[in-house]
Amino acid sequence: MLFFEAGIYRDISDGREKMKVKLLVYAEHGDSLSFRAAAPEYRALGMKFIEAAEKKARNTGKAEAFFLTLETQTYRRAFKQNAATWVLVEAIFENMEGRKPTEPEKYSLYCDLLAEYAMSVPSKINPKRLRPVHLSVADTKEAAFFIDGLLGHLAEQAGLTVGLQATVQDVMREWHNWRGQMEEDPVDGLTVKEWRERRRYSDASGAGGSIELCHIVSRGADAAAVDKPWNWLALTRGEHSYQHQYGWNKFLELFPHLRGRVNRARRLAQKGENHVGVY
Repeated sequence: MLFFEAGIYRDISDGREKMKVKLLVYAEHGDSLSFRAAAPEYRALGMKFIEAAEKKARNTGKAEAFFLTLETQTYRRAFKQNAATWVLVEAIFENMEGRKPTEPEKYSLYCDLLAEYAMSVPSKINPKRLRPVHLSVADTKEAAFFIDGLLGHLAEQAGLTVGLQATVQDVMREWHNWRGQMEEDPVDGLTVKEWRERRRYSDASGAGGSIELCHIVSRGADAAAVDKPWNWLALTRGEHSYQHQYGWNKFLELFPHLRGRVNRARRLAQKGENHVGVY
């Protein structure tokens, strides 16, 4: 028998998240073909392995087994998305109730926040109904989308204690620093309208209120970059004015966690990382 099976799994054995595809072919001379695949796009590749196995079996008269692992794009995992999510959920509860939550209370609030801020996918039972993506099965982009929503929620909450403010700002700075290390930001891909709807806090300070869209690379420097989400920062009016008045070097001295995102935008706009100027 010839047998092929493909499956997708998540591997974080080396500290980085990788999505992998496993292909297994088993061939035994003289038997008929049996073929299964996890997704249609893998069938062409799978068939090549089946043909190789079949040829080998015909030539040798022996059963043969082949195994292959394919890796897709990987992401740095220095920023622990799971841990950051639970820190933010706990901070939201503390701000609401004035005390730390029990584990059941924290999970209950987490489920409510999922309904508000998580990405949704069609239900397996009723495809017309959407269900939120839980953290346990979320990929990097889905988890990032949820964290972004939690930070936005906290920015709109009044009365955070000094301790809670420090905790949230630590997570936010680490979050933006991690995003700046990636060639593709997991929360990019929004239209200007979607961006304005979701951006409820400053990327620089975490402050809520009136938020403005700041272009890292200006229209005059590179008109093609103006409409790219990787070229946008959310700033308060005061922060935006400060950046225009004093330039990026001074601005990044105040908010160094944004340096990676600024440098990446310059690279993507074909500006050198050491490019100096006021945009």
